Amino acid sequence: GIDVAQSVHGIVISQKKYALDIFEDADWAGSPSDRRSTSGYCVLIRGNLISWKSKKQVVIARSSAEAESRAMELTTCEIIWLR
Repeated sequence: GIDVAQSVHGIVISQKKYALDIFEDADWAGSPSDRRSTSGYCVLIRGNLISWKSKKQVVIARSSAEAESRAMELTTCEIIWLR
């Protein structure tokens, strides 16, 4: 089975064969010109960076929770693809 644990620094997915460390974040309304947020994530296997992305969100988030939720959606899609 796969153990999933959320830590202070991100999500850790570990199995005997590999260990993924996934970190994601978003800045709410970080762009001063259009008030859109930026999402970002990075994925590491055994401490080695294998995937990362930073992208301005298409929709203007109404709260920091909404911006973080959209960032988690982006990250989840990458995890599913990597799996």
